[in-house]
Amino acid sequence: MVEHGFRTGRANIGADRFGRGFGFEVIEPKYGPCSFKDDFLDPYGPGIHHVSLNLQPKDAIEWVDFSQWIETLGPTCMSGWLRERTAMYNYSDLTARLGHVVESGIRRAGGREPDFWHEFIV
Repeated sequence: MVEHGFRTGRANIGADRFGRGFGFEVIEPKYGPCSFKDDFLDPYGPGIHHVSLNLQPKDAIEWVDFSQWIETLGPTCMSGWLRERTAMYNYSDLTARLGHVVESGIRRAGGREPDFWHEFIV
């Protein structure tokens, strides 16, 4: 485990045909070793880090099915828990197919909300 910090901002810019949000996320490394800086910012420069899917699976089984399906499209490059294990995320490297890494995630019912949330009007 390492001591590091970063700031992140995400914006949903639309919805898919099922009404699930999609958007993008911008990440700013603040201190310490950070894969966002080493793996993205240094080689590519500033910009959109990844495209994000705001999934709302009905249950954990649906999340597992989705995770297995997206793994067939490209390898997982990072995954883990957020906010005291109330949300799980997965980064899939779909740059060969889509030109971006795609983040998907699921939040447990009653999970802790982000510290700040700002609505952007597009």
